[in-house]
Amino acid sequence: MILVKAYTFLNVGDDLYLHILFDRYKNEKFEVEVTGPGYLEIYKEVFKKYDNVSFKLASSSFKERLFKKFGKITISKAGLKKYKAFIYIGGSIFMENPSDSTEEEKLTKKVDYFSKRGKPVFIISCNFGPYMSEGYLARHRELFKKCESVIFRDTYSYNLFCDIPNASYCPDAVFSLKVKDGEKIKNSIGISVIDIDRRNIDTFQKQSYKKFIKDLIIECLNQNKKVWLFSFCDFEGDGKAISEILDENLIKKVNIVCYDGKMDEFMATFKKMEEFVATRFHSLVLSLLLKQKVGVISYSQKIDNVLYDLSILDKYIKVTDINNITPKEFLEGYIKEPDLSKADKTLNCCSYLFVKLDNFIKTN
Repeated sequence: MILVKAYTFLNVGDDLYLHILFDRYKNEKFEVEVTGPGYLEIYKEVFKKYDNVSFKLASSSFKERLFKKFGKITISKAGLKKYKAFIYIGGSIFMENPSDSTEEEKLTKKVDYFSKRGKPVFIISCNFGPYMSEGYLARHRELFKKCESVIFRDTYSYNLFCDIPNASYCPDAVFSLKVKDGEKIKNSIGISVIDIDRRNIDTFQKQSYKKFIKDLIIECLNQNKKVWLFSFCDFEGDGKAISEILDENLIKKVNIVCYDGKMDEFMATFKKMEEFVATRFHSLVLSLLLKQKVGVISYSQKIDNVLYDLSILDKYIKVTDINNITPKEFLEGYIKEPDLSKADKTLNCCSYLFVKLDNFIKTN
């Protein structure tokens, strides 16, 4: 059996990672750690079609903080004996948190356990940062050296560790998703919304983002577009953000799609959009896969990095610059059909995403 760690709070991108993994290795047994008692039964239901996958509850963060207060973090080594390998699949999983290093310490101990016993660790589709200290960077250099494979999804992150032989670059794992394009809804536009209040930007820019999205919806409606708002992760406040942006008048004129674990239903609606306004990282990735006309509102470096790596959009807007453009200007000048031919060479790297894991599974 292989132990899998992922972000298990019903986030579209992270759940797609798991679907991709389980679909690829249907004859392999996986056990996934679920964080948060309320999500264990949910994840069992979401992935019930996979007979080869089981879920268990990870140790509670409260208990770990208690251990942290009165001593060092410990892990249950006895519980790890049954696994032949460890996979950590995720995107922004290495962000420094100076006030709480619990997750970092737990991961370090787990990687140490597997590497000392000759059992491989695979870290797939991550980016590194933001980080604030050289110590955080140095500790992860040592951590990654103990892994069989560490695959970064952007060249910025990869370049921080490119001298480590087992480190490599490959575009985000969702680019490897096999998707079939479908019939579009005429004059449709989808908008992914984030809870900007959770982000590390100033209050004025947060308010500007909310106002821009609301004004963008109004401009779309004035242009007779049919509007869908997409919540990719309710746990992270996407649904909350939608409710704050929409007033009583607007809510009657738009469609709202909230991901609740039913991936097929979510994707069926997403595919029908002619155009998309992407704030969420994976809304951008999916729009590119589906060859939709897409405009990007970037709130983080991870989005800037993927756009730089792929070089497929000639311009996009950052949240910090959102006051420099009107919604009408955005619709007319920033929503473009991407030239994916420019990214063919880069996206072809996806074929290498699971090479080392393939080799391990074939021989074990």
